Amino acid sequence: MTKVILSILLLFTISIGNGQDLSAWDYQVLEKANTAKNVGYLTANEKKMIQLINLARIDGAKFYETIAKPYIDTATSSSYTRSLASVLKKVKGLPLLSPDKILFEAAQKYAISMGKSGKIGHDKYAQRMKPIQNKYKGLSENCDYGFEGALTIVMRLLIDEGNPDYGHRKAILDPNFVFIGVSIKRHTKWDWNCVQEFGGVKL
Repeated sequence: MTKVILSILLLFTISIGNGQDLSAWDYQVLEKANTAKNVGYLTANEKKMIQLINLARIDGAKFYETIAKPYIDTATSSSYTRSLASVLKKVKGLPLLSPDKILFEAAQKYAISMGKSGKIGHDKYAQRMKPIQNKYKGLSENCDYGFEGALTIVMRLLIDEGNPDYGHRKAILDPNFVFIGVSIKRHTKWDWNCVQEFGGVKL
């Protein structure tokens, strides 16, 4: 049994990126964060993204030391990376995000549309969300372009370089959100695009 657990930890450590070490995380915590584990409509990479986000929400300080810092150490230091360190160290015990089919379908539809059109941004967000806005107590959307890997996408949105109001970071760490839908699709201009939809409790 121990060998099986160690194998799972090793595979996850290798797959999320060079330098990230999850040996400090209990297996039970990694499993707890893996709320999308048995969801059939998500890809392995989309599931991994949800698990990483949940780890940040469970223990931001540990996430920073074991996952974020090794990533940031390979990037250029900025006020955004420094502020992320400060913010994550204060995050503890936020509600886990559970995968939600309605939010996934909204994310997937938009990721496919933007991928085909070559556009970026939150085009017609209010109009797109109107059919589901009364189903959740609050909604938010994150978009990222140019990357397919879960770790890179999560870290880019958490660092939120160039976004003075840190809107992407705030959505990921918002304690009012309990549901998430994610979709990674090809993009005609940026190779890849990822859409994350967040939702509060269902009404």
